[in-house]
Amino acid sequence: MPQFGDQYTNAKALEASGGGVILDFSTITEEDIYGALRAVLDPSFNKQAKELSARFKDRPMPPLETAVYWVEYVARHKGAHHLRSAAVGMPYYQYLLLDVVLFLAVTFLTISYVFYATCRFALGKLFKKEEKKVKRQ
Repeated sequence: MPQFGDQYTNAKALEASGGGVILDFSTITEEDIYGALRAVLDPSFNKQAKELSARFKDRPMPPLETAVYWVEYVARHKGAHHLRSAAVGMPYYQYLLLDVVLFLAVTFLTISYVFYATCRFALGKLFKKEEKKVKRQ
């Protein structure tokens, strides 16, 4: 039952791989729980879950050793600046793509204005009222 954040994405991925069943907390019913339990207790689901577990556990070192390795790696290389994202040093307008958004907005507005002016000119010529000139004496 995902509640917020990235839990929805993670739950969908787990369900797609055959390792879980998603229940919606806000609309859950007794039938939903019963259906989910029947799906989870199915022998094919059990087999799929065991395969997922085996793939997850097949790693070169346990998770704690992996964490210790990377902490020591960063310490050995004085912060490991070579592993930092390029976004760390970017100005905010580039990081948030404000320059791209501004360019696209100006382009869209320019094209819209040209289209509007062209349509107005063409429709003005097409539906122009003929005015009769009256001579005054």
